[in-house]
Amino acid sequence: MAAKLWPAFGLLVLMAGCGPHNSMPTPKRASHLYVEEVAVPEVATQEQAVQVAIQGNLPSPAYSFERFQVEVKDNLIEITPVVAYDSTKLAAQVLVPFEQVCEVGKLKPGEYQVRIVGKTGLVSKTLRVR
Repeated sequence: MAAKLWPAFGLLVLMAGCGPHNSMPTPKRASHLYVEEVAVPEVATQEQAVQVAIQGNLPSPAYSFERFQVEVKDNLIEITPVVAYDSTKLAAQVLVPFEQVCEVGKLKPGEYQVRIVGKTGLVSKTLRVR
């Protein structure tokens, strides 16, 4: 009797391993952008919004850019690109180019550290506002 169950058991184990897999478990929204380049003006005036250009790659076509989360605390500007992951999308693990401009509202005069939070860590630049 046990010998007859082994083929069915083997098929069950094989089928259990064939479900959808993602080698990188991710929440539905997170910063999964590989940041490569950041362009921040060296000097800006307090009357203008600062344009921060961010270039990089998303991990696969299953990811899409949603928005920027911007936090200004004292002399630190932290920008986190928020991306969405569509778990229903069948996508190859290929890098997808990304380029967006984040606008940071009017700032008080002073020197700021601009940090971009990405999958591979932080990218930091300095900005002076007059």
